[in-house]
Amino acid sequence: MPSLLSILPSDLARTRGGAERYAFEFHRALTGVLPSWEVRAVVADSAAARSHVPSGWTAVGGGRARHLSAGDAIGMPTALRELIRGPDVILCHQWRTRATAVLRLATPARRGTALVSMDHGAGTRYGYGLSWLPLPQADVGAHQSAFESSVSPVRARRNVLVRGGVDDRLFVAGDLARERGTDFLLVGRFVPYKGQLQFLEALPAGATASLIGPSDSVDPAYQARVRDAAAARRVSIRHDVSDAELVAAYQDARYTVQVPVDVRRYAGAAPPELLGLTMLEAMACGSVPICPSTGASAEFVRDGETGVTYEAGDVIALRAALGRAHAGGPSAELRGGVLAEATRWTWTAAAEELVGALGIEQP
Repeated sequence: MPSLLSILPSDLARTRGGAERYAFEFHRALTGVLPSWEVRAVVADSAAARSHVPSGWTAVGGGRARHLSAGDAIGMPTALRELIRGPDVILCHQWRTRATAVLRLATPARRGTALVSMDHGAGTRYGYGLSWLPLPQADVGAHQSAFESSVSPVRARRNVLVRGGVDDRLFVAGDLARERGTDFLLVGRFVPYKGQLQFLEALPAGATASLIGPSDSVDPAYQARVRDAAAARRVSIRHDVSDAELVAAYQDARYTVQVPVDVRRYAGAAPPELLGLTMLEAMACGSVPICPSTGASAEFVRDGETGVTYEAGDVIALRAALGRAHAGGPSAELRGGVLAEATRWTWTAAAEELVGALGIEQP
């Protein structure tokens, strides 16, 4: 039986951002398009990691389980053990890790195994150092957006744009005739580069707004500042919502806003957004996106056609865009363009794109 192994992000134990969601959902989609394959995943084992496993998955696995198998810490010995098992495809979701480095060295000697790598902007300290060495390239570099592919550190003999971003079974528009109760919504972790403070500063007078994100933060001081600023503006904050609650929030929001803030302090750090999952999820639910005119989301948000754009990093431009949106509201034509664009960015389509690039015949 042919097999595929996904090595999921190493920081799963401490964060629940877009990278982790992307890795899980992409892996789940691959199980759907490869029904006759053994499809497994591994991630560093810890109580914290197990607490972040998506609903319906298991943190112990093995055998042919199409689930998350939380085993040893994914270092070099574990990566080699997994390679020796002889999977046909290994998909590493982080480039700058020890596991990817050792697989780059060892996979060429294991004929019949293709090494595929993605990168979501994170990594480990030792992995960063190893990634700078002139090691062999991956067989395929898979990229989540054209923007991400332009800044990706992945070195591969062949590159493919897979996209992805929407579970179209879960994120749906609902009743489009129903009046939406929230003017502006921002979804994201409470860290400076997600721009909650700039969002609150730019809100028009009289607008209703909501913030959603995980309760845990690597920057508690920033989270406290956002909490105080939101209270002053009478903006609600909700933590740790379920997928159903998130869908309901998107369906209740006229606009969903993205405010990426470039806080990079050293060369090589990732941009604040590499795709924009919240934008795509919101679009599938009929909420019109407001985001910068450059960067990852510009690939699917075009001003006046599939959303509203403003100049990145300019709070005055953001305030003007929110003001215009609040005064006019989205037209039926604009919302139709938003919904149509979201259908191009499903996880199933992304999985099929990678499988096709690998030359795997689907049933």
